[in-house]
Amino acid sequence: MSCFLNGSVSLTLTNYDGGAINIPTAELAVWLWGKNYINGSTNGPALCGAGELYFVQNCDLDQNSHSELTITAGSGQNAISAKQIQLAAHITLNGGTDATAVSPEAEVLNTRFYSLCDGAGNELTGGYNNVPCLKAMPTYATVTLNGNGGKATDGSEKETLVKTYENGIYAKNLDRLFKKDGALYAGYAVGGRHHTGNSLYINGDGTVDILWAESGYSNFVGFHTEGAIEEKLDYDFGWGTGHLFRDNSKTVTAPAITYQDPVSNGNLVYWYPESNISDPECGHQYLPGETVNEADGTVLRAATAYPNREIVLMANGKTFAENGARVLIRTSLPNVTAADGAELVHWNTKPDDSGTAYGAYADISLRGRTEPLVLYAQWKKPVYVATVETPKPEEPQAENTLTTRPRAAADLGTGTDPEPTEPEKPAPITEKQKVLVGVYRWGMMIAVLQGETDKKGEEIYCTVPKGLDLTGCALKLFVLSEAYAPDRKVEFILLSE
Repeated sequence: MSCFLNGSVSLTLTNYDGGAINIPTAELAVWLWGKNYINGSTNGPALCGAGELYFVQNCDLDQNSHSELTITAGSGQNAISAKQIQLAAHITLNGGTDATAVSPEAEVLNTRFYSLCDGAGNELTGGYNNVPCLKAMPTYATVTLNGNGGKATDGSEKETLVKTYENGIYAKNLDRLFKKDGALYAGYAVGGRHHTGNSLYINGDGTVDILWAESGYSNFVGFHTEGAIEEKLDYDFGWGTGHLFRDNSKTVTAPAITYQDPVSNGNLVYWYPESNISDPECGHQYLPGETVNEADGTVLRAATAYPNREIVLMANGKTFAENGARVLIRTSLPNVTAADGAELVHWNTKPDDSGTAYGAYADISLRGRTEPLVLYAQWKKPVYVATVETPKPEEPQAENTLTTRPRAAADLGTGTDPEPTEPEKPAPITEKQKVLVGVYRWGMMIAVLQGETDKKGEEIYCTVPKGLDLTGCALKLFVLSEAYAPDRKVEFILLSE
């Protein structure tokens, strides 16, 4: 429930099933979600408001469901008492024994969005205060949808669809009703007026024309922009929003764009598929100039950074464990790990660590910047490298073996070093020490492997249980005492391909 200074109250009911509600305010708005039941008593009306009382219905047309409310009063009492009442569809009011559904003094409003009926479903033209049961029944509109060259996606391939909707609701997902080769949904028109959304408010019968952004290609990907750019758009919605199209039958390069107002829109960092709009920091990120590998018809959106308050963080040859992304946009410097388990040493303005270094959580002033600050992760180099050896063909029942050895300069995956250097050789593992290898996926330990060492205490061998796939996992080495207490610092193991 929310209260406002002007004496109005907003009450939300979500699958409510309970007793009477008395909120004596000048204005009471009741928002309905799911199926709700208010059961009154003999002490007063089941729902009581002092002034204006109105209801807001919420529907899910995808699930073909509507919010509902049934109010049942106690003996001798009204279901609702208020000075003015505006109902919504799917509401039933039952007065108690020897009582009407609505209090005698109430003014009951009728609209085109519902019809008021008695308990038998007969439409009333007045006398709403005189019936023991009052129902608000939905009214319907017939809407003709023209595909405008597009074909229906319901399998019929019709170019025109006629649908029946409830008045007073929003018909959603208009962008999914039709599909047109070589084009993207670009909104709809009603009475010649262009709308860019994909939902339509139903307010009586009418005709809707679906609009298309023509790409000019049989196979294409689109790049969607929000905010006016200096480059010419292939399809311009007219208010700083539009599409750039590229021929997907050829190599597609992610374009560079410049916003006319970078203060309001920021600077382009990368493109990501529209299907990931709720999580743009995904595995499909394309920096300007990179080759785009996406299915025909894919729409990519621009991810931007505001130079005076956001920092662009590059995984620098790896991906971040948090979400598999190569690029993060943050307001501060986090401490992160790589998807392969590597730990962060620090951030640097240069990929090869030759620039200015910043530790995690370092305080950086971005005041006055006009271009984003780009920092590159510098990863801790692995001390050990591991390989997985599969059984020989004549040993089909045997399990895989994980062999771990100290990393040499020639080993791959040495981070961002331009020229790998010989790492410091770790101390041998003694006979009294225990060895465990932790297996991590997305930061969570999923398995622990018991290790055995060779006579020199250098190479480590672990049996990999059947069904355990180490692909994409991070490995860490734990060297323990006889009492299984930590005997040395945990070391990261690079799993070679």
